[in-house]
Amino acid sequence: MIKKTLAIILALILLIPSFPVYAENNTSNDGYFEGKGTAANPYLIQTADQLAKLAELVNNKVASYGSVFKHFKLTNDIDLSSYDESFTGGRTCGSTGWIPIGNGTWQSLYSNSFSGFFDGGGHTISGLYINAIDSELTGLFGILEKGRVQNLFLQDITINKTSADPSNYFNATGGIAGRIMNNSSIKNCGVTGTVSSDHDKTGGLVGLSSDSKISNSFFIGLVEGNSQIGGIAGSMHDSVIQNSYAIGSVIGKNLGFAVGGLAGTIHFTEIINSYAANTVVGSWNIGGIVGGIGSGNKIHSNAALNPILTGRSNVERIIGYGFKLSTRVSNWAYMDMMINGNNVTGTKKDENGLCVSAVLVYNPMFWKEAANWDSTEWDETVWEIKPGRLPVLKTSANAAVPVWNELYNIILENLINNRLTTPLNTLGANAVSNVTGNGFDLVVNLGRDIIVPPRIFTTLKGSYGTIMLRTGAGVTFSISGGNIPAGFEAEKIDFSLRYDALKAPAFKISEITKGSLLFIGVPMVNNQNFGMIIGQHFNVGKSNAGNYANLFRFNESNDEFEFIGSHLINEKGQVMFGIYSGGDYLLTVTNMKPN
Repeated sequence: MIKKTLAIILALILLIPSFPVYAENNTSNDGYFEGKGTAANPYLIQTADQLAKLAELVNNKVASYGSVFKHFKLTNDIDLSSYDESFTGGRTCGSTGWIPIGNGTWQSLYSNSFSGFFDGGGHTISGLYINAIDSELTGLFGILEKGRVQNLFLQDITINKTSADPSNYFNATGGIAGRIMNNSSIKNCGVTGTVSSDHDKTGGLVGLSSDSKISNSFFIGLVEGNSQIGGIAGSMHDSVIQNSYAIGSVIGKNLGFAVGGLAGTIHFTEIINSYAANTVVGSWNIGGIVGGIGSGNKIHSNAALNPILTGRSNVERIIGYGFKLSTRVSNWAYMDMMINGNNVTGTKKDENGLCVSAVLVYNPMFWKEAANWDSTEWDETVWEIKPGRLPVLKTSANAAVPVWNELYNIILENLINNRLTTPLNTLGANAVSNVTGNGFDLVVNLGRDIIVPPRIFTTLKGSYGTIMLRTGAGVTFSISGGNIPAGFEAEKIDFSLRYDALKAPAFKISEITKGSLLFIGVPMVNNQNFGMIIGQHFNVGKSNAGNYANLFRFNESNDEFEFIGSHLINEKGQVMFGIYSGGDYLLTVTNMKPN
């Protein structure tokens, strides 16, 4: 009888549509999230609407959801594209898009801040869009106060912040958070996209950091602001950047004061084991690592790998202005970095850093040798250090993005759309060259692992631009917008090189290379047709100018080399061939053209 009664009650409950049904002891009191908000049983965020509900609860101080004791965790990748330029969320000021979690203002910091623990679980939030007008603290989070954010990746974000009064001091803008303070932290996080503001204190991850730490994190993309602008953080006080990097471009608009590859301005702050590989442009106090500094800082064991720094005054490879106010140990700078069109030199302890070549930074031993750094080498439990590429972080969030490919697309979009007066650059001397009208040659250094995603071809198609992919192994591949067929179905193409030898038998290779002055093997991972003509470029040295370069492709079906063609090597020692597919290629250099 009891079982029958319980069954009837349960059936009646299930017929009522207005009440969600959760497991009895695994839901918040208000029924918004699964979980209890504890470290052992965090609130689970599964959808974009639930993430927006968290913002609503914190911003309205409902049931202390933003308190220091609350724990949240993402369980899925989340797409925020529904919170786009058409979404007002009841705002009448003109702002559209995402409403930050924690909308406390500068004057009332503790009122609506997020002080809990937010674990991204290694998941990705894509499509974050914010068009903020006359708002103060802007980012996925507005303000963290004793808050923790970790294991989170934001992909393709767009933040644009404007105001009738750009000089308003009470503003801060960042991809993760506008402001972090009072022992807050950001760890194992990554952001790609654009963070743009008419205000001061603008950073790729954080606008303003006070008594807080950013570690094991990265930003790839464009950061623009009025002053105090950095690839990681705009302004920092009593804070730390550790094991982090920024790639892309940092631009100081309007005033353009205090612009740095990692941070705009710092006071009583430490920056350690981090690198910047971005173009930095501004007016005054421009630095590859930091724009301007106050007292009590320590900047050590960093690498400024910026290709270009541009400014009117106080432009230096490590610290733009105030270097005597800090401790500087074991800092390096890219030897071909151009500062207002000139090269400079320095030491490990000054504002310019000791020179390092591109060849050396692509050698893992540079990062692993303790003598190069302040007491210890870079931590391989944190960094993945491989030949032919820069170190990347061993975080689950970092693994979610093809780092270099994302940078390529950011560069391409800006070059094609002429958004910047100074083109974006990546590593390598003359990374962007021959920019004339709508045409450009973009050179990017990747190493042997090159997988170009569909977005690159979609962006490049129909343009007058060419992207050149340097492998560091004697060959460069090029993709020209004019060679991408109109009906080309965008898909990724793998240009990676294997680490083993050519598949051809040794005696076959000997037959082809007999009597040659030089030969280069190109063992490609991909053996498929590209669907377009791809340029294959070789630099065989000026001493071979006037000789002939001959290209062969190994046909595995009959174990024979097929002759592709022969070209005269130019006065710079360079030669190019057009290829239609991957496979194993062999280049020989001879005095005479083959019969």
